[in-house]
Order: sequence, then C-alpha cells, then structure tokens
Amino acid sequence: MHIAHVSHAREFRGGDRQMLLLIDALRDRGLHQSALVRSPETAKRLRRLGHVAVREARSPLSALRALRGVDLCHAHCGRAVQTATLAKLRYGAASVVTRRIARAPKRGPITRWMYRRTDGLAAVSTAVAGLLRDYDSALRPRVILDGVSVDALIAEARPAFNARSALPPHARDRFLVGHIAALDDADKGQRMIFDIAARLLLSKPEIHFVLIGEGSDREAFERETVCLPNVSLVGWQDDIAAWYQALDIVVAPSRREGLGSAIIEAMGFGLPVVATRTGGIPQIIADRRHGLLVDVDDTQALQDGVERLQADAALRARLGDAARQRAGKYTVDQMTADYLALYAAADKRFEPWATHLPRASAPNQKRHKIPAAGKTPSQLSSEMSRNGTSSSLRSTS
Repeated sequence: MHIAHVSHAREFRGGDRQMLLLIDALRDRGLHQSALVRSPETAKRLRRLGHVAVREARSPLSALRALRGVDLCHAHCGRAVQTATLAKLRYGAASVVTRRIARAPKRGPITRWMYRRTDGLAAVSTAVAGLLRDYDSALRPRVILDGVSVDALIAEARPAFNARSALPPHARDRFLVGHIAALDDADKGQRMIFDIAARLLLSKPEIHFVLIGEGSDREAFERETVCLPNVSLVGWQDDIAAWYQALDIVVAPSRREGLGSAIIEAMGFGLPVVATRTGGIPQIIADRRHGLLVDVDDTQALQDGVERLQADAALRARLGDAARQRAGKYTVDQMTADYLALYAAADKRFEPWATHLPRASAPNQKRHKIPAAGKTPSQLSSEMSRNGTSSSLRSTS
C-alpha cells in the first residue's frame, strides 16, 4: 500500500515536523511512502530519513502527476486539500486531511465541497474540531493530537553543543526566556515579547529573551529589536534540543494556535510555559498546574507571569515537573496508531495495519472505485463546476 504525504507549506513549521514524525514512525509498517513538499528545508529533512521518496511540488496541479498509483493521499496543510481531492478524482486514491490551524477554512463553495469529499478528516485539537463542525455541520473530524519525542530531538542535536555559547557574551549567563515559533506576529504575537523586553530592559537586566524560528516578519523584527540588547533572534535551529536545555522558561503569546507542538516539546524538556488561552493551548496546559495561562493580547499578564517564574525557583520546578509528565501523554506512537485507524476508516485495505496484524503483507483487495476516477485535470474543473463550485483552484486555507 502506498501513502503519499503532501504539504505545500512554504516554510518548515510545526505541521511539517509532525508529518516527518509520522512518516518515520510508519517506516517499519510495510507501507510504501512518498512525500511531495514545497519547503526546501522539509525536503532536506525528509531525504535525511533515507526511506521515503521525496519530490518538491509548489502547487496541487504540479503534484498531481507524481500521485499516479498512490492508494491514499494525506494532506498535511490547507492548500494540500486541493491535491488530495485531485488525486481522488483522477486516480481514485483515498483522501485524508489534517487540519492544524485555529481558523475555519475559506467559505467558498469549492472549499466546502472539497472538505466534504475527504474520506478522513483529522483535527489536532478539540478547538480545531469545533471550528470545522461550525464551518460545516456535515463534517465529522477526528481529534488526533500531535506527538512529540524528546529522545528524537536529542538525537538530532550536535554532541556537546552548548546553545548559550551561540548567544552574545552578555546574554550567556542570563535568565533565558525562550519562544519557539514561526516569526509571524499576526498569529504568534511576538511583538508582545518586544514590549515586555523594553519594559524590563532597565528594571530586570538579568532577563534575556531568545526567539527561535524564521518567518515573514524576520526583517521587521530585526529592525524593531535593534535597540533591545535583551532580545536575540537566533533563527531556526537544527539543534533545538540544546536550546530547550539552555532555556529557563518559555513564553507563547499566540493569538491563534491549533494545538502548539512546540509548547509540548518545551514541556517535555521540563520547561514551565507562560501561554495564552487560545485554540488548543488550554487542552495542553491547565493554568497553575502545568504552566501559566493569560488572556490573548494581555501584555501585562504575560509580563507578570515571566517575572513570577523568574523570581520563584520552587514554582518553576513544580510546574516544570508537571509539564514533563503532561507532555508524556503526547506520544508519536499514539499519534501513529490514531492515523492508521483513520486510514483504515478511509480505505478498508488499511485495516490490517490499524489492527496490528502482520505489517508487511496486506490482503490483495480490489481498490474502491469512485465515480470521477480516471478524469484528466481539465475534466476535473468541469466536475467541480457541475457540483456548484468554481473551476479555479484557490487556496483552501
């Protein structure tokens, strides 16, 4: 059985990391896997795995030819829903979609029609599942939580690398407040961190903020922090485990967050987190039990949380221990089992893998045909048009 994993995300972010973890976990299951991705960083990391065929595909139509012969197409981002739909219509492949972001899909008829055509729909949190049901009551998403592996992150790190040594000399012995996310203030709220850094520059010089990640706001952030010596923008780091080990706490001032896999990773390293009550974050963190929660855009509350944790080592230790235990529930094994069950619901030929029968030999069952199989891309537009949808393929995010 052949699974094609598809992501048209421009940058390597949490969704692509989860896709890599799933692909690697399926390595020994006797399933043939391929991946079609847009991000060069994602392609590089996939090739490093060494057991999956990788092709770079910038758009759904450019990916379609590579999907000939696949049994199931798993869309790992919003735009890839189009790719999975085309693979289903053209080749009869089962389609599975993971919805990761804390906003509803676009409300145009073509997008709604595509989501209704999926054979399996996953949401990474109860919050995202609720948004999908509100978007279209006909949708039946399954909640499949992200998995994290602290051991895998440690294995990726360079031996004996000390992340603090990569910081400016004046910051190496400071209390480090980390933030791990794409540099995108609209979703991740990083400018709240800069506001707090400006307030604490003179009153709390021992606190230093470290932002790990890349994104569309990188150049703007560099300009805005030029006069903030207590802020370091270190870009994306392959040795992320070394950075988690170097940090004292983590802040996540997100405005929208589907679940927050980087938050779970930080918790897995025993780091207390100050985060906003949005999307799937309250599903991860119980306030004052596994971390501290504040309201969205409440800069003062976020600052109070940072200062409280900096001043109270016992509180840091208690929350960090509880966070580590909580993160232990988000395993790659459980995520993989849940996706295999979803694959089996989408196509019965995957049932042996979902029920833990012998992994290397699946029964030779006839492919489930669908009415539109065998159509060319130009005919697909007509098919969509007859279903009351636009013939153009727009973003479905």
